[in-house]
Amino acid sequence: QEILHKNSHSPGIRRVIVEHVIYMMECNPGNANCFNKYWMMEALLMVERTTSRAENYRFFSGDTGLMEHSIPLSALVARAKELMGRG
Repeated sequence: QEILHKNSHSPGIRRVIVEHVIYMMECNPGNANCFNKYWMMEALLMVERTTSRAENYRFFSGDTGLMEHSIPLSALVARAKELMGRG
């Protein structure tokens, strides 16, 4: 859960984790039980509350975001919550 706290030095790390969580639950729905056991829903809710605009960009030039992701982090969090049965 600690890794999902907002980190301004690597804004894409939470996106990668949420994408992997989604992939793992789509491949094996039973993983949702494990994630629920280890507080993933609480981590997802925290990401949902603290998402920054920077997390929607693929690349940066200084402080300027370049090339926006086609799917916002908020939509990924919503999908993960849905797969966990609480979306």
